[in-house]
Amino acid sequence: MSLRVSKNTLVIRALAGTGLEGLAKVLSGPTAVAFALGDPAAPARILFEFAKDHEQLKIKGGAMQGQVLGLDRIRYMATLGTREEVLAKVLGGIQAPATNIAMSLLGVHRRLAGLLSAHRAKTGSGRLTAA
Repeated sequence: MSLRVSKNTLVIRALAGTGLEGLAKVLSGPTAVAFALGDPAAPARILFEFAKDHEQLKIKGGAMQGQVLGLDRIRYMATLGTREEVLAKVLGGIQAPATNIAMSLLGVHRRLAGLLSAHRAKTGSGRLTAA
């Protein structure tokens, strides 16, 4: 993540023609601009965490993938885990049904083995007899 203090007029000029002109309305007073490559929620997490101890920091707005984001959306992004944590949760959700099926099938085999073991203990032999 990179953080730069910038003049509002220069930021407004840089935003021209990018589709992010909507950010210009929040550019008043001192402004710092945070950039991140990779994890798009990293700046939101870092800045909101820093703002907890430094009430002078006011988060005004943001943008991600060509969309202007309001403060509520940025706050939500700050609550998300890291990119790796989110991917792990998604992968866990995808794997869960297959794991449940495998465990169910394993349970059937365990119950059958338990029944055979109980039968052997009861009859004294491992052979099944027809009644």
